[in-house]
Amino acid sequence: MKLWKKVLIALIIIGAISGGSLYYYIKVVCNRPLDIASKAAVAVTADDFLNSCKTNKAHWDSTYLEKAVEISGTVKEVSTDTTLVIVGADSTAVINCLLQTPSKGIKAGDKTTVKGMCFGSDADLMSGSPIISINKAIVVKH
Repeated sequence: MKLWKKVLIALIIIGAISGGSLYYYIKVVCNRPLDIASKAAVAVTADDFLNSCKTNKAHWDSTYLEKAVEISGTVKEVSTDTTLVIVGADSTAVINCLLQTPSKGIKAGDKTTVKGMCFGSDADLMSGSPIISINKAIVVKH
């Protein structure tokens, strides 16, 4: 067998192994549910959480970003069964919470505590206030 055929077969085998590994990682490892209930979380009120983001972004990043947080605050709105918006005293800054399971009986104006992973913040273009994303969240207290 010629050398170029051996090289081609080896490249095909390496490509198949790499492709299979990548497919497994994306489909299985990345989509594995996160057991947020057992994770240790930083407990904070919505006011403190939002004020920290506004006043000292570097400290906020090191304390909360990509960590489990447990936030207590007032529900501004329930967008869908799995999305809550929590606010503090300044209602322009919001915390968007994407829940793992549908919220049952939670409505605007309720006091609640949500535990989830903090994945970052954006600034609202109109007010400049932060919009913070909490994903894979669960309702701890309602």
